[in-house]
Amino acid sequence: MSTTRSSARIKAATEAAHARALPQSEVLRPSHVTVPARKKSRKMLAKEAVINKPSAPKVKGRRGKLRLVTEMPLDILLETFRHLQPQDLLNLSIASKSLRAILLSRFTSAGIWKSAFHKADPAPPECPPDINLVQYANFLYGRFCKGCAAPNASWVSWTDRSRYCSVCISSKQFVLFQPSKATPAQMTAWRIVPRWMAANHRQNYLQKKEFEATCNEVDQLTKHDSALGTKLCEAFIANEKAAYEQKAQSIHLFNHWVFRLKNDRSIKLRQARERRKNAILAKLREMGWGEELDLLGSYVIGRNLPWIHVSKDLTDRTWENIKPDIIAYLELQKKTRLRRERRNILHGRYRHMNSMISLWRSKQLVDSATLPTQADFANMEPFRTLLFDTPLDRDVSLNEIKDLEDILPELASVWKKSCDKTLIRLLSDKSVVQGQDPKLQLGLATTIFSCASCEDIITYPRILAHSCLRDLRNVRKAIKPEEQSDEKGKDEEEEGDDDEGSEDNKEEGQQEDEDEDEEDEDEDILLEILGSWNPIPWNYQGDQVTLNDVASNSAKAVIIACGEDPNTATPAQMDEIDARIECVRCVHPSRGRLVMTWRMALIHELEEHEEDAVPTSWKKVTEVSDLEKTHTKEASHIKRFRSLVYDCILCGSHCTRNSFENHVRWCREKDKLDKDPEKNFRITADAPMKRPPYAVRI
Repeated sequence: MSTTRSSARIKAATEAAHARALPQSEVLRPSHVTVPARKKSRKMLAKEAVINKPSAPKVKGRRGKLRLVTEMPLDILLETFRHLQPQDLLNLSIASKSLRAILLSRFTSAGIWKSAFHKADPAPPECPPDINLVQYANFLYGRFCKGCAAPNASWVSWTDRSRYCSVCISSKQFVLFQPSKATPAQMTAWRIVPRWMAANHRQNYLQKKEFEATCNEVDQLTKHDSALGTKLCEAFIANEKAAYEQKAQSIHLFNHWVFRLKNDRSIKLRQARERRKNAILAKLREMGWGEELDLLGSYVIGRNLPWIHVSKDLTDRTWENIKPDIIAYLELQKKTRLRRERRNILHGRYRHMNSMISLWRSKQLVDSATLPTQADFANMEPFRTLLFDTPLDRDVSLNEIKDLEDILPELASVWKKSCDKTLIRLLSDKSVVQGQDPKLQLGLATTIFSCASCEDIITYPRILAHSCLRDLRNVRKAIKPEEQSDEKGKDEEEEGDDDEGSEDNKEEGQQEDEDEDEEDEDEDILLEILGSWNPIPWNYQGDQVTLNDVASNSAKAVIIACGEDPNTATPAQMDEIDARIECVRCVHPSRGRLVMTWRMALIHELEEHEEDAVPTSWKKVTEVSDLEKTHTKEASHIKRFRSLVYDCILCGSHCTRNSFENHVRWCREKDKLDKDPEKNFRITADAPMKRPPYAVRI
């Protein structure tokens, strides 16, 4: 059994009562007084003292930077609050609980809010009698939704004194009112219930529960046909309408105040951006960018300069952060401007050179298509130095360029030799004839090239005049992204290798890179000047021409079938012979034999019999009757096909055989034209391999 608990307090009280009951003499005797023994004091260790030290009262949440505001004397704090705007007081009231208690106190807040509304700019309408100033401030300046407390409440109802967000408005609690679909009861209810409108005032939302209740009430009252029902309905509508109109008395003032508030804010933001812009421009002018800023103009600066449209005043720290981006933008604009100015000056010089070379080309008796173009001359000395290396402030006149006309034939010969070397390098070992000059081999009918753009088979010298090799749209200097990354990787590797070298090597490499960049920029400027319609330098990328070994082998079989030597026959000789051969593999029992020229035979071999080519596939037509039939059919068929393009040997104009007579009338050199039209024209140098007369059956 457990022992009974004893209370020290009860025990002490019992002993005191017992002592009062004893005589005085007995009380004074020490033997009759029970004194409790003093407890031995215990020394507390320093570690325990720190642990048991009373802690400060815990405050929920962080007090933040406003923690010292409420520790100020109340009269000073209230006097400070009297100089604030209502929106400032509203923001302070939700900043902390202590500030909220002060600003919402009945004894201290009334004068503060009245003073704030008195100093509000722009001044809002008078506070409605159905709400207090704090509620009015929350309605005017608050950003939070009444339904979900979201900080983007843009739907406002003056009559309900509330704000809602788009999510709540789109929920089932509200309904979009559409007058075109409304019933008479709904139209009546719409006029007497609160509405929520956005900034555009084009859509009205109504609270569904209140709207339906009002509609039902109107329906119930309008069902009675008696005079009493009509009076009750009219009285109900009048009362509700009066209540609604009383709440909506200042709605036009509220809308005007909202407009002024937004307008004032936009003005302040615009002024802040202007101050920031002026501060940035002032710092840039201090750094020496004043001339560039003047050249750019205020429109470009105000529209494109980075970090200038921010509605915040510029600080030293902000300037240090945004300065690299702004300087990089100005450097890019300066580089673009200098390049544009250089391009305009070079364009003027090129126009002078173009007019001089065009006149010279028109005077040449040889086919001008096989001559170098203005772009080819521009890439050759001394024209390149005159165009690109002459100082920009020096004017290059037309007479100065005309002085170089005498060296044009020599430059044309140099250009042709350079093109021949490029083509000779493409010749394979199998196609080279032992003991024969490679230059002579270029002109053989068995030396056939292919164009990367049109995939046509081309002989020499047509390859020098081929239009695809001078068309910027086909041979544009455009590098693919993966090729750019590969080149970038190569550059990084080269830079890594340079790091291992000496400083002198680095400087030399850097100078070489700068020179290459300048050359590339000059070439890009030249392409911009030429545009998409002027011929560019021949085979600009250097990879547009390839040797077609398959076509060359087929041409040998065709030439042998014509009875000529493939090691000496040229395209001009084959055209002059004008032999006809038939394809042995295409003989038809009813349609007859297929006869064609050597050019069409080569095309036929590549298109129809590339996989089954044999040396004995062709046979020369020698019978006179067969040749007469062939020429007769060719003459009848040639009218059905597009005619070849011819060049005037005097003016270089292009025309067809049908327009020979018309050209003679308006040719600028018509006095020198021969009476025989055939002698005044020649087939253009870039005429395709597939040309009339086409294959016929006999």
